[in-house]
Amino acid sequence: METIVALVSEGFLARLLPSYAETTLKAMQAFGNTERIWPILAAATGALFASALLYVMGIWMRRLPAKVSTEAQQARIEKLRTVAMQSLPWLLILSPTPVGGMLILAAGFFGLRPIVAALAILGGEVLWRISPFL
Repeated sequence: METIVALVSEGFLARLLPSYAETTLKAMQAFGNTERIWPILAAATGALFASALLYVMGIWMRRLPAKVSTEAQQARIEKLRTVAMQSLPWLLILSPTPVGGMLILAAGFFGLRPIVAALAILGGEVLWRISPFL
């Protein structure tokens, strides 16, 4: 049980703060743990919780331009929104990488639909977790 909690918390922290690393999962894979699916699912669960938190933080940040930006800056943000809505669903496949946290924040900030963001982040997570086995 301690190992599962460690895997979930390491997955959460590694996604939330890229300076952290998932050392327990890598050690288990290096020592040839026979049950591979449960540790991977535990680490992925923690990472997906952190991704959801980052998306919610992006939604919260959506209110900031109205309070701190000028009208010209707000107009630039609106121009960026159209480009972001086209490219962010594809870029969210990179959400497990170290720059992925910023992409998830941007998805929340620019108002990408939650189902689109969730499917792209989930797809990226699945690809990230199975890539060592390919």
